[in-house]
Amino acid sequence: MFKNEIVLITGSSRGIGKAIAFAFAKKGAKVVLNGATSKERLIATYEELVDLGYIATYFFGDILLSFLDIHLTK
Repeated sequence: MFKNEIVLITGSSRGIGKAIAFAFAKKGAKVVLNGATSKERLIATYEELVDLGYIATYFFGDILLSFLDIHLTK
């Protein structure tokens, strides 16, 4: 259903965000995890996904600030 789609999920190191990440991965999406509070939890979620054979990567930090920095400095 989401094969070859890339999905960015904020707050994906725990709770609802983590569940959403797994749901998209199970549907075939390539998952980009994002969290800003616990890098350890974020990496643990990433490792869980990869160990199950899903395609994932992660970005630790405030995604909005990174987005604003990219667009405001151009």
